[in-house]
Amino acid sequence: MYGWLCRLSRWACGLSPAAAARWGRWLGRLFWLLVPPHRKRLARDNIRLAGIATDPTEIARIARESALRFGPLAMEVFRFPVTAAEDLPARIVFEHTEAVDAVEAAGIGCIFAASHAGPWEVLGAAVASRYSRLVAVGQHQADEGFDRFIREARERVGQTTVYSRSMRDILRLLDDGNKIALLCDQDGGSSGILSPLLGTVALTVTGPAVLSYSRRVPIIPVDIYADSDRYRVVFGEAVYTRRDIDKRAAIAEMTAYLNECLSRRVRAVPEDWFWLHNRWKWTRRLYGDPLTLTTTSPRKKDS
Repeated sequence: MYGWLCRLSRWACGLSPAAAARWGRWLGRLFWLLVPPHRKRLARDNIRLAGIATDPTEIARIARESALRFGPLAMEVFRFPVTAAEDLPARIVFEHTEAVDAVEAAGIGCIFAASHAGPWEVLGAAVASRYSRLVAVGQHQADEGFDRFIREARERVGQTTVYSRSMRDILRLLDDGNKIALLCDQDGGSSGILSPLLGTVALTVTGPAVLSYSRRVPIIPVDIYADSDRYRVVFGEAVYTRRDIDKRAAIAEMTAYLNECLSRRVRAVPEDWFWLHNRWKWTRRLYGDPLTLTTTSPRKKDS
C-alpha cells in the first residue's frame, strides 16, 4: 500500500493545479461508485436520523456530495510535498484567531476540537502553517503502509502524530506547551458518555473535556470550509472545563457544548460531514434508539 500511495503522490505532484482539481473530482466520483450499497444506505439513514432532511432526493444528494469530497481531499494530501510550503498557506484565510494567538504568545498548551466536517487533513496543514507545535492525535490505521503514508504526509506540513491510546503521553505534550488536535466527532464506543447530538443522544468521546480538566488548558473549537481551491479556517472562543463543580458533571457539560458546536457546523453545511461513518453504532448496541434516549438512560440489560 505504501509504495502505491507514494507513486500516486509523485504523479499528483506533477500535475498543474487545474489538472489536479479535475482529477480530484474524478477520484471523488470513483470513490462514490466503490462505496458498498449498505454504506450508502447507512449514510442516508444517518441523515434522516439527524433530522437534516426528510425528502428522499435531498437525503440522497447530501449523502453523495459528502462522499464526493473525498476525491479533492485525497488530491490535496497527495500534493502536500509541493504545496505545503507556499501554495497551500496562500489559499487559506483564518478567522477569529485571537484565542489561538494568545495561546501562542503565552507558550502554553491547548486543545483544538475538530471534526470530519470539511477537509480535515487540510485543516491540520492549515493550522500548522500558522502556529507552532501542533500534535495530531489519531487512530492507528489497520494497514501499516497507509498509516505510514498519512503520518509522513502530516509531518511534511508541520504536524506530529501520536496515537490516542497513550493518555499519559498526551498529558506530557500539553505540559510542554504543545497544541493537541483532536477529531472528536466519531462514535465514542463503550468508553464514551451519552450526550446530545443533532437532535439525538449519542455516545461521545470525552478526551477534550478530560484533558482540559486535568491540565487546566483551554479548548478551542476549529472548523474548515472549502470554497473551490481555497479554504476558510474559523476558530471558536477558548473555553475551559469547569473545576468548580463535580468532575463528572463538568466533563458532561463540556462534552455537550462541543457536540452543540459540531451540530451547528453540520447543520450549516451537511454535505461536509462524514455521513458514511456508523456514528450511532455503539449507542444503539448498548443503549437503544438514539431518538428516545436521555443522557441518563441505563444500558440495555443484554449489553
